[in-house]
Amino acid sequence: MGPTNPTTYRSPSTKQSSMAKGLSGKMGYARNRLVRAIGKFFFDGAIAPNKATSPYLKNMLGAAAKHGSGIKPPTPYEIGHYCVEEEFKETVDWVNTIIRRSLFNFLVSSTLGTVFIRSVDATKYIKDAMYLNKLNR
Repeated sequence: MGPTNPTTYRSPSTKQSSMAKGLSGKMGYARNRLVRAIGKFFFDGAIAPNKATSPYLKNMLGAAAKHGSGIKPPTPYEIGHYCVEEEFKETVDWVNTIIRRSLFNFLVSSTLGTVFIRSVDATKYIKDAMYLNKLNR
């Protein structure tokens, strides 16, 4: 009498592939299409390949993936006006927060070059001779 379990004599090549293996082919195909599309964009725009490591590219792809395949790309007008205005506002906000701060950078200059020692945020303190003397120690 033979075994009652039909998988006992099954060869490893006839096993059903796992879900990960089954999807890897499709994901590989989808990723290849994505890489090719991004590559064509880079080549068409004369963008250096090392820009592929930019966090802004990752943000752009993440935003596009979040909104799905039906989202329309921005128009040249939107990039040239809306995006520029938003970047300008962000830069102005950043500059205003930095300008209102008092930072002291301590550097040492020698024949071998200049070396950064430390930076102190003195925004909360009165900048008088006593305070500056304390920082210098």
